[in-house]
Amino acid sequence: MLKRKHYKEDIKKICNLFLTLLFLLVGVETTNAAVETFDFTKMAYTNRQEIKEVKGTNINITFNAIPTTEWVPNWNNNYASVVVYGYDRNSFTIATNHPNYLIWRIVITFRNKDNHYIMSSGYKVTDGIGTYSPKGNVTTWSGASNSVTFTNKTKTEWWIQKIEVFYSIGNGKTDTDPYTVGDINTFFYINRSPTSERYIKGIVSKVGKYDSSAGTISYHLSDDGIDKNAIVVQEGKGLKGAKITNQHQIARGDTLTVYGHAEEVGDSLVLQRPSLTSMEAFKDQVTIKAAGWATYVSHRPIDFSQTEGIQAFQTKYEAASNTIVLSPVEAIPENTAVVLKGDPGSYTFTNVASADPLNDNELTFYTVDTPVTEERTVYVLSKKEGVCGFFPYAKGKSMPSYKGCLLIKKNTAAKPFYRVDAKTPTDIRSIKQLQSQAGRYNLAGERVSNRYKGIVIENGRKIIVK
Repeated sequence: MLKRKHYKEDIKKICNLFLTLLFLLVGVETTNAAVETFDFTKMAYTNRQEIKEVKGTNINITFNAIPTTEWVPNWNNNYASVVVYGYDRNSFTIATNHPNYLIWRIVITFRNKDNHYIMSSGYKVTDGIGTYSPKGNVTTWSGASNSVTFTNKTKTEWWIQKIEVFYSIGNGKTDTDPYTVGDINTFFYINRSPTSERYIKGIVSKVGKYDSSAGTISYHLSDDGIDKNAIVVQEGKGLKGAKITNQHQIARGDTLTVYGHAEEVGDSLVLQRPSLTSMEAFKDQVTIKAAGWATYVSHRPIDFSQTEGIQAFQTKYEAASNTIVLSPVEAIPENTAVVLKGDPGSYTFTNVASADPLNDNELTFYTVDTPVTEERTVYVLSKKEGVCGFFPYAKGKSMPSYKGCLLIKKNTAAKPFYRVDAKTPTDIRSIKQLQSQAGRYNLAGERVSNRYKGIVIENGRKIIVK
């Protein structure tokens, strides 16, 4: 189960970051939600100019006044504020410009603490129920609504300098306007979680237990495919309730829309037996750059023999000789990292029903971004100053998730880099092919003389020649 004890802290940090750093931006979106900021102090109004409507990207603010009255919302140059008069003369409505967008927080900043009096009777909400929390010269409204109207019923004027509107794109009521996984996490944070089933769209970040007898599979959904702040889907079925017939029917990277009700179970957000309404299967693809080499982590089992112009290798660090050895492979199972060699270009691989695990492969990957804590312990394939090989990832940098890497235990003999020789032939044969041929071959499939030192294949067996 995924731990959620840091979810609320993460989302709170995001909200605070918005409030402190994004006041000059409009329409900023994140994986959790979106925010539009109306900073009136930055808007060019003339003194005493009546203000009727301010349009944002997805949020509009309409200022209203009693007809025929001279008391209308207007701009005051002296105090860089929009003036909203009391005694029911003025109101303003904050609304989304799309019916499927949902406002869940509004933060209003007044000129000073003496110019804000939003009391329980000082505003009304036209759609949805909300609460407010004044602090200093800032009042925060929290709720769930497409439109919120504030009416000044006090005897004091409101001098408004900034309005920040947090909202979600989608209301989860149709499969074309689903919630994101971040939306669901946000709603739980503000205690406004949907009470009924909703459509939720996400990317599979992890695949769990496959139950062949029940025809179900468990998996995690996130907004970016990284297994962090994800929703746990328990006992999921296929499209339209069909049984899952194999463990690779749903794979990491697939984009799914599910229909269900999220609940907090311990430290996790869980969807129990949701309906799968749409699915876009991830394609195992790679782009080989000019260097001619790359690493790849599979999503489903792959048969490389069906892809022209590319070879795959398992990777092993030989501590005795302090070298990295590449051995050709033809097929790999899901979630397996390999080294690829090929001409520059993009390749789409052929997925198969299953493939045997690699026995001698030490190329691995992290499922979340992970900081490197020691020098020369994490090596990645790259090209530097014309040399292609495995180079150490710098201490303190964060290793990206699902990027193939080689882990070498702290070793004073660890090299500055391990070259991957571009002379490796493009017609590399598999070890199975070499078993039936006389002579000695290195691990790249090249025939070598009896004077060759190192690991060789002779009569189908690996031996070390010193």
